Amino acid sequence: MTGDSGRAAFLAEKNPRFVPAPKGLPGRLCLWHFPSKQQLVYSREVEGCDVVVTLQGVNEQRQMEMIPKSCSALGMEWIQVDFWACYHRHSGNSAGHERLVALFDSLIELLRAGRSILIHCAAGVHRTGMCVYGLLRRLGLSSDAALEYIKALRPITYLHCGMQRFNEMEERCVAWGFDAANK
Repeated sequence: MTGDSGRAAFLAEKNPRFVPAPKGLPGRLCLWHFPSKQQLVYSREVEGCDVVVTLQGVNEQRQMEMIPKSCSALGMEWIQVDFWACYHRHSGNSAGHERLVALFDSLIELLRAGRSILIHCAAGVHRTGMCVYGLLRRLGLSSDAALEYIKALRPITYLHCGMQRFNEMEERCVAWGFDAANK
């Protein structure tokens, strides 16, 4: 899926698609771009979404306040983490890496509890891809299995996040000890 076919697939996406979590967990995952109100309603009413994870900073987008308001009105939990601030450990966020590991652990517990989780950033590509890669590695998937899961879950995220970003996240995962469970 490259060039025009990748763009066509992106334009064909109308509503979020949830798939079963790996490793037999009862929860489901969805990777998405910044959702509209209608897509949040669809996610809740049709897909049974329980949790929305926003990987953007609170001041990044004017419509950001729509997400927590819509989640509250629809009975969904909202989790907001500024992924880049945590990943790069800047902007006064010295505990950023620990916050990401805590996010992964929280999401794993939600998946174990059978929750359906929509993870998004602005385009649903870089931050979303790197975050779910870290989540899958924390869950115990090998690097190859994590990449295959992301490719099946949302090919656009897999394709456009790029191997350089996945490799950078893999270095973090190994440094955090995520690889130890796979040996």
